Amino acid sequence: MSAQASAPSDTIINVADSLALDSDSLTSDTSIVKKKKQDDSFKSKIDFTAKDSVTYSRDFQKAYLYGDAKVNYEDIELTSAYMEYDFATNVVFAAGAKDSVGNDVGLPNFKKGTETFKSKTLSYSFKSKKGVISDIVAEQEGGFLHAERTKKESDGSINIKQGIYTTCDAPHPHFGIVITKGKVIQNDKIISGPAYLEFEDVPLPLFLPFGFFPNSKKSSVSGIIMPTFGVDNNRGFYLQNGGYYFALSNYYDLLIMGDTYSKGDWGLRAKSTYTKRYKYNGNFDVSRYVNKTGFQGVDTGANIFRKSYDFKIAWTHSQAATANPSQRFSASVNYTSFTYDLNQNAYGADSYNNAITSTKQSSISYSKTWKDANLSANLNQSQNSTTKEVTFGLPNMTFSLNRIYPFRRKESSGTLKWYENITINYSSQLQNTFQGKESDIFTAKTLRTAKNGYSHSLPFSTNIKFLKYFNLSPSLNYTGYIYTTQYRKSQADSLHRPNPLKDSTVIVPYEKIDTIHKLSYAQGFSPSLSLSVNPTIYGMFQFGPKSVINAIRHVITPTIGISLIPEIKALKPNYFRSYRNAVPDTDKVKSKYTEYGIYDGNLWGTPRGSTRSGTISFSLGNNLEMKVKSAKDTVTGLKKIVLIQSLNFGSNYDIYRPTNKLGAISMSGNTPIIKGLNITYNGSIDPYVRNSSGGDSTLYYWKKYKRVGRLTSAGLSFGYTFQSAAGKSDADKNKTGADGKPVTDTKKPDDQKPKGPVEDFKYFKIPWSFTFNYSLMYSKPGIQKSVIQNLSFSGNINLTSKWAMNFNSGYDFKVKDFIYTSFSITRNLHCFQMSINFVPFGKYKYYNLRIFALSPFLNDLKYEQRKDYREYSTF
Repeated sequence: MSAQASAPSDTIINVADSLALDSDSLTSDTSIVKKKKQDDSFKSKIDFTAKDSVTYSRDFQKAYLYGDAKVNYEDIELTSAYMEYDFATNVVFAAGAKDSVGNDVGLPNFKKGTETFKSKTLSYSFKSKKGVISDIVAEQEGGFLHAERTKKESDGSINIKQGIYTTCDAPHPHFGIVITKGKVIQNDKIISGPAYLEFEDVPLPLFLPFGFFPNSKKSSVSGIIMPTFGVDNNRGFYLQNGGYYFALSNYYDLLIMGDTYSKGDWGLRAKSTYTKRYKYNGNFDVSRYVNKTGFQGVDTGANIFRKSYDFKIAWTHSQAATANPSQRFSASVNYTSFTYDLNQNAYGADSYNNAITSTKQSSISYSKTWKDANLSANLNQSQNSTTKEVTFGLPNMTFSLNRIYPFRRKESSGTLKWYENITINYSSQLQNTFQGKESDIFTAKTLRTAKNGYSHSLPFSTNIKFLKYFNLSPSLNYTGYIYTTQYRKSQADSLHRPNPLKDSTVIVPYEKIDTIHKLSYAQGFSPSLSLSVNPTIYGMFQFGPKSVINAIRHVITPTIGISLIPEIKALKPNYFRSYRNAVPDTDKVKSKYTEYGIYDGNLWGTPRGSTRSGTISFSLGNNLEMKVKSAKDTVTGLKKIVLIQSLNFGSNYDIYRPTNKLGAISMSGNTPIIKGLNITYNGSIDPYVRNSSGGDSTLYYWKKYKRVGRLTSAGLSFGYTFQSAAGKSDADKNKTGADGKPVTDTKKPDDQKPKGPVEDFKYFKIPWSFTFNYSLMYSKPGIQKSVIQNLSFSGNINLTSKWAMNFNSGYDFKVKDFIYTSFSITRNLHCFQMSINFVPFGKYKYYNLRIFALSPFLNDLKYEQRKDYREYSTF
């Protein structure tokens, strides 16, 4: 049987031409095989199978395999629709077939170890382990290599001609780098000769004399980071984010990047990420920028030359929960110069939030836990962009012991005695804080004004419950402080200043404070006694069997509490002094004494001991629910409706206050309207009449106006989210029940739902959502009245599976203007993505257009156009 007669008629390439290869690759000359030595035979068995049939030709020493043909040899597996194997040369030829409509099926699929690729035809020698491949498509560690003709060497490398390297997984890629000739070294790199960029089959004028592409299985490889180029109206032409990445080890790395501008600005950044599995992970980021404005040599007008510096230090460290349960170490450091966010982070909502944030916090903490004690230490820092002040806490430490029951039996039985509930706690803290301007924070002046001290407290308390609803809680708290400074105050006279009313001068006194540096101990005692009762009252209103309403339940939870603190004069420490204060009053001078504490100005002030006080507090909570008949509930036939989730009232009465003993009456509530829409409200009522100047008077409001009191503040807020049925269905997919299992959808299928004109439009099936929140705040503590109301809203819509739009905005009714408003539009271009982010108006308006490759291997292949709020005058 001849090879031509045995070959199927619909093969892609004629079998007779299958071994007509280049002279420098394979050969079909059987004489060469006959000269081979006998010990050159295969060490492993070659297995070949086919689904349809396997035929043999003695004349040509070949085997022909039809239908899902497969050949296995060592770690090599080759599958295709048709194969022929030459026993003389040990060369296999594989090709696909055509289906009934003319499409290619069963194309050769070559697999060797982890290496795999597909091609249109393939010829491979099992002896030399070389092959010639046409129309290959090989995946190369995140990228794809297409080539018209390829030669595979015995070492696994591949020589290609007229190929294209791309990260697009489409059969016909949308873009790629066309390689006229090149070499692929497995698990290492791809080297190419002359190459150029092609987009949608259109060559672009971006030519490279040679190319280098990573092709390694390593998680990270050192290499150059290509910069982004563009134009900034203030800084000129720029190259940004260029540098070098160092893959130092599997546990840590280093990235050094820089920016440079044609008008003189420049900056450097160093970033490092580290991790140790099951132990810890973190990253470190340091930045330094030099900013130049104006023209050097010009010292007048708007173009005066200025040079400023910005810097940033960021460090995050987190410890794995299983690393060490008894001790933890963490860090969250974000320290920047006050102008860093304005000058260097100018794009997006995050930069806007950083720009308007008045304070930043940083901390480094360590904690250790024992069986009965806890220790924590931390270094913290905060900076205020409004006052330009920085505050450091270096260090702060706390130590505490767990609650102790000194009178409780080791083996208790029966009801505990009242004294067995007496508890003792101990806690202590050490603090050292200094504050100053950014320019002089580490100078001797700031360090001299540091505030430091040590405090510890030992509270005794117990709880006695009687008559079911009553709770009696006596307590005694001892607190001690160690300070390094004391203060002495006196009256001093300033220079004589002119009197604007008379032809004379007046003496303007001021308070003089002297700081005494000495170590001293201060202490204070504070006993207290509290009694509370909080019963629960249920009220049920039943309706007749013919009524739609089955019942209404009202739950009332009143709470009354009394808190007393006696005055202990015998134990009151003498930490107070006084000085004679001269106060000018026209031509006369009145004299009086001003009292002060010698520790006023320290971290915790002067302990004042126990001062007599007594307060009666009372509150009333309400919950109102209704049950109505429902045909949907087949078990009880009833449905519960919440009318008022909570409605709370509260106030207090000061026993020892000479006047105005009744405090303000507060109210707060929460009422559900529909599913997903709750209205929350609050208010405060002053029970006393205000005088003409807006101050307090002693006359009750209800005695004069026959009303409870005067409304001093009120608030109302609610919000809701509208979304399409498609959006709801996506959210329902992620719903879980109380057991953690997915909730089964019990809705009727679409073919059982009633059809209507709205359901016929596919537009309403587009996923979209719209969320709004409204708040209203009213305040009138005195004569002046203030009303603030805000409306914020956000939403998103997916016009298609590839188009998405998002927006975020709001309206301030007081200033009658929109608040920070941002829009974003994204378009998925399969292997590319386009995004447009912009703020159309306001102080922080900007826009940013980006088109970039989605693959991280070609993340430098992008186009970006932007303009930020620093250029708003030319926006």
